[in-house]
Amino acid sequence: MSDVNDKNGLAAVAQLCSSEVYPPTISQIRETALDLSEGNVSSPSAWEAWERALEGQPGTSIEVRALAAVGGSWGLKHSENIGVTRSNFVQAYTELMDRERKRRLAIPVVKLLARENKPETVPLEVKIEEASLTHPTPEEVKELLKGLRFYQ
Repeated sequence: MSDVNDKNGLAAVAQLCSSEVYPPTISQIRETALDLSEGNVSSPSAWEAWERALEGQPGTSIEVRALAAVGGSWGLKHSENIGVTRSNFVQAYTELMDRERKRRLAIPVVKLLARENKPETVPLEVKIEEASLTHPTPEEVKELLKGLRFYQ
């Protein structure tokens, strides 16, 4: 395993052998070793991430992204149904963690192939003529905002 050093690999084997009933698989060893190389013994659970979000102190970038998916701190404070917001946060967090886990556990040759096959993105150019810029009237603004929940 070229992406796992010997020290972390041995520590992962020792950890898994001491905590599992059956001998560890290669994927379990790799995942535990990669966690150790990133300074983690285990990833935080969705519940732990939710608790930190409620306190206004998301700990990881995935927690921040999951919080953004439910409207950020503002969305938490102004939620009309905190149970639904929590459920949406947990779902977003779980999906982001799964995606990150797959990305992290991809072997180096697969990561290289993915980078080589990634299509190039071309920046979208938007041209606005100065004559087309106008200021909306208050009635137009009200019409635009009519469908939004917070403007009623």
